[in-house]
Amino acid sequence: MSKLTVRSIGLASGERMALLTHGPLGLPVVPVVYYVLVRYRQAGCSLATMRQGLSAVALGLDLFQAKY
Repeated sequence: MSKLTVRSIGLASGERMALLTHGPLGLPVVPVVYYVLVRYRQAGCSLATMRQGLSAVALGLDLFQAKY
């Protein structure tokens, strides 16, 4: 089971964005935050689009970390 979760946050300006978090404290995955800011936020994508893209990134990270 993955400990990566996609969470929505609200900024002080009223804008909402999605973050990929990990662990029990829910800290953001820093390289993925940069990816979201450059790829999705600059393009003006909706929150649902950000969440869907981050879910795909989380799946990819899980696949690369899987130990068989």
